[in-house]
This record gives sequence, structure tokens and C-alpha cells, in this order.
Amino acid sequence: MSASDPAAGLRATIRADLAANTGRTRLRDTPAGFLFHPGFATILLHRIAAALGRTRWRKLGDLVWAWNTRRSGCHLHPRCAIGPGLALPHPTAVVIGEGALIGAGVTLYQSVTIGRAARGGYPVIGDGATLYPGAVVFGAISVGAGARVGAGAILSIDVPAGATAAGPPARVLQPGALD
Repeated sequence: MSASDPAAGLRATIRADLAANTGRTRLRDTPAGFLFHPGFATILLHRIAAALGRTRWRKLGDLVWAWNTRRSGCHLHPRCAIGPGLALPHPTAVVIGEGALIGAGVTLYQSVTIGRAARGGYPVIGDGATLYPGAVVFGAISVGAGARVGAGAILSIDVPAGATAAGPPARVLQPGALD
């Protein structure tokens, strides 16, 4: 892939999203993934809307975003940064705010909210992190690489790489506490 070929980068990202959501890695499996895997369809339409939003076709990108939001029940802001390989096993009610940074290989279950605090910045979610159903992550905090955020956690503190945070309000648990 060359730096002058953005399409090659988009193909690699779509391939990683396809693998994360369907287990398939060939781009020719994209139509089947779109039809039969709602998580992949959601992230694929998000990537299309975001790409169109950076061109003179912004209005078309807005239309694709609006249709995807209504179709999937997910609000993935077109200007949030999502790394390749986002897995959405049950994509309903996932919300990602405009300034959120999501790393590569992240898994988000249903009803996860990642957004800005009232007067703060957006979260940064590290590579390979997993956020379980109903987790709420807000403010200028970071969730480290490979970290886990438990179901129903309300997180407003940093989580170190590889750690687990659980509970409302969330607290970082000792390593191995949930294993």
C-alpha cells in the first residue's frame, strides 16, 4: 500500500472490519457480510459516510449516515476516528461521539456509549479493548490497550492497558479478579 493510494488503505480497513465481524477475510465476501452480519453492515456504512464526508459529496455522506443511524439504531458520528477491525457483535444502541478515538481491533457490545463530558474532551479507547453491554465511557480519559470495561460500568477514570474496570461508578479491579 502506498501513501498516495487511499483506496488501498480503505480496502485494508474494510478487510479488517470484515474479519472482526464475520471471520472472513476476502473482500469478495463483503456483500454476504453486509447482508448477514449487522455489525459489519453498520461499520461499513459508517466508513462510506465518513469517506464521502471528506469529499465534495458530503451531502451524500450525510444521507448515508442518517440512513445507517435509522437502520441500525447506532449513532457513529461521521467525524469520530475508528481504527480498523471494529467488532460490533450486537450493534444496537451503540453511540460514539464526534471526537472519540477508537483503536484497532476494539469490540463494542450493545448499548455502549462513548462521549464527551459536559465541559471536557472525548475518550481514547486503546487497541484491542472490549466494552461490554451498557458501558458508558465519557470525558477526556483513556482506556488502555487490551483493557476491559464491564457491563453497565459508568467510566470516568483512566483504565490502564490490560486492566478491567467494572461497576457503577467504575473502578479498576485487581488483575485476575474476573478470570
